[in-house]
Amino acid sequence: GGGRRLRGALRWAPWVSDMGNWIRPALERIHLREIWSGPETDISFNNEQEVETVNLRYLHWMNFKSGDWIAIDIQNTMDRLEQPFDVHSDHQIPAGEYVYTRFWLTTETAETRIISARISVGHGQYYHGQRSGLNGFLTFKPNGHFSLESSYSLNRVKLPNGSFNANVIGGRLVCSLSTSAYAKLFVQWNNESERLSTNLLLNYIYQPGSNFYLVLNQIYNRAQGQRLVDRAILAKLTYWYQ
Repeated sequence: GGGRRLRGALRWAPWVSDMGNWIRPALERIHLREIWSGPETDISFNNEQEVETVNLRYLHWMNFKSGDWIAIDIQNTMDRLEQPFDVHSDHQIPAGEYVYTRFWLTTETAETRIISARISVGHGQYYHGQRSGLNGFLTFKPNGHFSLESSYSLNRVKLPNGSFNANVIGGRLVCSLSTSAYAKLFVQWNNESERLSTNLLLNYIYQPGSNFYLVLNQIYNRAQGQRLVDRAILAKLTYWYQ
């Protein structure tokens, strides 16, 4: 048999309007609408039913009346590696037991805005080193038929045998041609693998509950002179029978 996984969570999720007079006026002055806070646990076992990973997390999320939100995420992880693994082409994490803590702060503006954004910053331990991260997302959505999204992710990892940066840049274009047809284009560049990936999805609803999908995936490798190294075309047809 395979390994097991146990999860648990405890939540305190009040609406500000339902809170007592001792705290509600102060929260209303900053236009806070909802709080979502509490711990989580996630425990994984290997095939011998021995504890492999323990993740303890505390998430505090605050939602404002404008639809904007901010979250504080603190995680402590115990990870028992039975085999070493390559975290980078020049860096390997040795087998062993590791305990590390990391912290993330994330804020996002309401998705109903024409221009919305999300940014996350984080820092903490990473196995026997440290990792700092920055993630940013920007979305332009002038109407319900068109949206343009861009993303950037930077991770700075410091290990005893050196350091490296991992950058991922992405973009997504969504165009709704009608209520029954839309197209999505996703493009991503990864500096670690030096690969450019593209994904094009076309969807047509030819009758209620019935869809036709066409997907084109392509991967280009810069190390090989931007040569096309993989291409896949997939088609799917569903029919709703009544």
